[in-house]
Amino acid sequence: GVPSTWKRFAALMLDGLFCALLLGVVTGGAASNRAMKKAAPANVSVSKTGLDIKTDDATIVFDDKKGLTIAVDEETPKRGGRDWGFALVWFVYNLVFLKKMGATPGKRLLKLKVISMNGGPLDNKQRLMRASISLLSGYAAGIGYLWAFWEPQRRGWHDLMADTRVVSAE
Repeated sequence: GVPSTWKRFAALMLDGLFCALLLGVVTGGAASNRAMKKAAPANVSVSKTGLDIKTDDATIVFDDKKGLTIAVDEETPKRGGRDWGFALVWFVYNLVFLKKMGATPGKRLLKLKVISMNGGPLDNKQRLMRASISLLSGYAAGIGYLWAFWEPQRRGWHDLMADTRVVSAE
């Protein structure tokens, strides 16, 4: 069945916490230092086999066959990553866990999963669309997530655009 919006919101908060912790680990805590200079925008490219993200001091590659690879240039001084770091971690986190488990860890803990509107698993296009639009849902003052409170099937913007839904995994 359709889980409550509050249960989805709790999963969202858990995933936000996990991503913040991941960002702290990846940046060595530098993401919290606002005094450092701003990072240049990341270069993102999508191919048939995956996703390639390059920044001034890191490269993140998600390949359907090889999995996730993160390379950090230790020579480059750490920068404040609040402008792009959390968004990057959130995007990759969603892509990887939706591909591998059909749900993010927050959703798994609360016994939820993400499926296509036809009932099957998500395809690559749906995962990319859902991960991308979920950023927009959050950065638009959370309105994209709040949308689920009044949408009949409790779907947020990212679900509507990607043609997905969250269901109980029980």
